[in-house]
Amino acid sequence: MEYKKLQAYFFLILLLGVGMLFFFMLQPYLGALVLGGTFAIVFHPLYRILLKRLGNRESLAALLVTVVVLVVVMLPLTLFGLQVFDESRDLAQSVTLGTDGTIDLIAALSDKLSSVLPPEIALSVGDISVTVRQYARELLQ
Repeated sequence: MEYKKLQAYFFLILLLGVGMLFFFMLQPYLGALVLGGTFAIVFHPLYRILLKRLGNRESLAALLVTVVVLVVVMLPLTLFGLQVFDESRDLAQSVTLGTDGTIDLIAALSDKLSSVLPPEIALSVGDISVTVRQYARELLQ
């Protein structure tokens, strides 16, 4: 009886260890798997409709659904991502070079804060502008 309990515990520990290793192996791909599963669930009704209209031609229906997903979902997301990347690059360059009035904006905010805050807490515009430029340069290198 004791041997069977030991055998069962060893099996459970071994199963848990293998399960953990399997999870760690799949962890880099979990985001893609969840996204793929979500797309499959969301676009399956469209696939069934196209399958009926195309006379049960599965390959053609799958191809059309894939094209729809690429055009309706992936293309706008890609274009949006490129736009965000361009804007962030332009912002980083302007902060580094000080060409878009970022330092002037910081100076204006500092003046407004200096009028509200006690003099002990007053902000130095020069220190802030140098700190922002140094941080941006270090970040971009």
